[in-house]
Amino acid sequence: MNFVIELFTFFEYIKINLKSSFSQKGFFISRIFFMIINNLIFFSSWYFFFKKFQVINGWSLKHISLMSGIVNISLGLNICFFNGLKNMPTIIESGQLDIFLTLPRSVLIGIAASSSEYSGIGSVVSGLFLLYFSSFNNFFDIILIVFFILISMIIFSTTHIFYGSLSFWFKGLNRLNYDISNILTLLATTPGCVYKGMIKTLIFSIIPIGFASYLPVEYFITKDISIIPIIILGPCILLFISIATFKVGLKKYESGNLPINLN
Repeated sequence: MNFVIELFTFFEYIKINLKSSFSQKGFFISRIFFMIINNLIFFSSWYFFFKKFQVINGWSLKHISLMSGIVNISLGLNICFFNGLKNMPTIIESGQLDIFLTLPRSVLIGIAASSSEYSGIGSVVSGLFLLYFSSFNNFFDIILIVFFILISMIIFSTTHIFYGSLSFWFKGLNRLNYDISNILTLLATTPGCVYKGMIKTLIFSIIPIGFASYLPVEYFITKDISIIPIIILGPCILLFISIATFKVGLKKYESGNLPINLN
């Protein structure tokens, strides 16, 4: 029952953010349009590259399209629904966390839904186009792709929670989550066939985007079912570590003592 209430509260936050964004229709639509154009222009560089070289370490154009579709959709949904997590360092350091602590709902849900960027709809639209272009469209493929999108969303969200929670111990990290987000996006939209050595270690540890982009495509290339448990286990471990880090940090949180107007 509590879960249902939390879910209802979360979507109420999102509805308020959506109404606020849609109040400026021209700006709202233009942000979505230019996000679509931006994503497709970025993809075009890989399109021409793989049109020339065809296959590199098993990766072809359809695999790049699949990877880009999964990443764009998951990133777009995160921007729409969980964008507030990127602001976590600022919320903690400024003492704004006090406001969320006074609410009768989950602190993390309140933070996640506190900000929404509906330009993310543009990422979802471009992602759907890229998935269609990839030609992985039989029923079983679609089920797996939806699953991989959810995994990718977990990776983006929990990475922001973990690095945002470091602000409980370290100051001056206001830009950290935005920088991490940029790095995640860059690595997630780079073909896995180029990952070697330390970079490959990096994408499965400090910046664990490999679970969201590299491994899903590797599964479609190899059809190795043993990859699926790894894709599930990695994000589950990250989710546990991130939430545990946030809860420990919350216990030591020293209030910013911002005045709250209750009128």
